[in-house]
Amino acid sequence: MKKKICLWGKGYGVERIIELCINAGVAISAILDNDPSKWGHKVLGVIVVPPDQLMELKPNYILVLSQAIDAITKQATGMGFPEESILHFNRNPWEALKRIGAEYAIYHYKYEWDGERLQKFFYEHAVIGKHIKRVSPKISKEQQIEIVSKLIKAFNIVRNDAKTVPEIYRVGENWGNVLKGTWGNFYELSEKNDIVNISEMLSNFCRNPLSHSIMGGEGVFNKFINHPGQESWLQHNLEVWMALVDGKASLDEVGMPPIGNPYGYNVDGQIINWNSFVNHGRAFRTLRLLSEEDHPVVAEIGGGFGGYAYNLLRNKRKLTYIDFDLPENLLIASYYLSMAYPEKNILIYDSESMIMDIAHLKKYDAVMMPNFMLPKLQDASVDLFINTISFSEMEYKTICEYFNQIDRIGSKYFYHENLACHPEYKGYPSAIFPQLNNFTQIFSSISPWQGFDAYALGHTYIERLFLHSR
Repeated sequence: MKKKICLWGKGYGVERIIELCINAGVAISAILDNDPSKWGHKVLGVIVVPPDQLMELKPNYILVLSQAIDAITKQATGMGFPEESILHFNRNPWEALKRIGAEYAIYHYKYEWDGERLQKFFYEHAVIGKHIKRVSPKISKEQQIEIVSKLIKAFNIVRNDAKTVPEIYRVGENWGNVLKGTWGNFYELSEKNDIVNISEMLSNFCRNPLSHSIMGGEGVFNKFINHPGQESWLQHNLEVWMALVDGKASLDEVGMPPIGNPYGYNVDGQIINWNSFVNHGRAFRTLRLLSEEDHPVVAEIGGGFGGYAYNLLRNKRKLTYIDFDLPENLLIASYYLSMAYPEKNILIYDSESMIMDIAHLKKYDAVMMPNFMLPKLQDASVDLFINTISFSEMEYKTICEYFNQIDRIGSKYFYHENLACHPEYKGYPSAIFPQLNNFTQIFSSISPWQGFDAYALGHTYIERLFLHSR
């Protein structure tokens, strides 16, 4: 028998909830609301009525859309409605829809103009559940060992060379303490050249301490497992992403590849985690900015685990991506890209005397360099510099050094996304970053991604885009 529900609260997003329920075969009798001015209105054919009609309507459940869940629960139970049948959509949409017999989905709209009127199309993406089982790479063990052997050789060379570079390019106190506390066992394995165990650690980096500083590591993985329902960022970031790409991308483009044992929500068969929409959106905007360049060069300071680069390189456009980072993060990103694109030409560090002429680097799809190689790039050779999240975490003198290098090396665009505020933990707000001589800021906005946006108290980020002023 089809379950019958009433919604409570004619507010923001009610149209989407109605569409979700209708598509799931759930009958909506009415929308209850305490505001008399809304009574008699219809939303997608569903009428708004006063709450005193509740018992007459006899729904199986009330799905509350308002934030005033406690007051509404008291009002409904006071009329004799059972409290266990009152569900709060905003608190846990996944569980609420399961209770009424509907599979949970995330959703978005696409719009078209047919020459006379606006056409609106509603799209659902089934959230099948959390994907936490083991994800195996698509390449053989032998290939993995070959990749890891090459990368560990480079890693040990980088760590040794990093000891003698100028202090400004050495790891700061903030990052240094994090790495000491999370990478200790890995350092021992690398010194022993224990490729088998290193390969196993890298194959699981999304869920172990190796990714602690770049995607949360084991702690965030366990938090994800233990979260009782569907986290709100999934719907929020889908909508942000769809707006940023103008509806010109599909969900299969943002799924996490089987590298590092990723986890997330299973959405239409894709593994989606917080990084998925964010990295694809950043890469999409980069490619749009550089759409007129025949062979753009994109340089990232602090490439994290390689998610942004992965999305850049999966595009068929000819480009060169350069990553400058600390040895540990550089290793993870190099592993990620090498596993994802074994067919691509990726340059790995081997000595401080490497050729960094841009004509030479353009022979490669990706160039993975320690941060201290940045000054070796020639003037005006990079079309777009990018940094996300990490400038604010650096020592201030290091930020100044990077800005000086960007001012010298950049030729067209510079984009960064960093703290807008100064929270209790150490971090510099981008308002005090040094001025650039050769770039003019042309855009700034609070980050749209949930957890970094204007509602993220004490942790708000701002994105800024600069254009070379020549």
